[in-house]
Amino acid sequence: MAFEHPTILVVEDEPHSREGLRDLLAGRGYLVETAADVSQAISQVNAHQFAGAIIDLHLPPVHEVMVTGWDIADMCRACTPDIAVLFVSAQGGAEVVDRAERLGHAAFLEKPIDPVRLAAALGQLGLKAQACDTP
Repeated sequence: MAFEHPTILVVEDEPHSREGLRDLLAGRGYLVETAADVSQAISQVNAHQFAGAIIDLHLPPVHEVMVTGWDIADMCRACTPDIAVLFVSAQGGAEVVDRAERLGHAAFLEKPIDPVRLAAALGQLGLKAQACDTP
């Protein structure tokens, strides 16, 4: 799937990280929607068709129910089966990388997010954005 300006959903509970990713991606030509928790993510997925999602693996419980980034990815794929998913977390490792790769059309980046590695991962997932037309 090719998009001129891919729309990406960022699911991140930390406001600084969520806003930083939003600004970084928007500055590189992506259209970005954000969600701070699972309920916002579900609302966004029901309202928009996303080319990709950047999902934090470790999110706070909702009504005392633990919902992980893996679960949110499943919800995204239920609505958009070919969505590209980039999982992010401060805690990675070979098991996390392997699990992401087994899902297909998915990858993992360890936090803190390096902008160069982020761009490379998104490109590998087919989410290359056009440069913004700025004066």
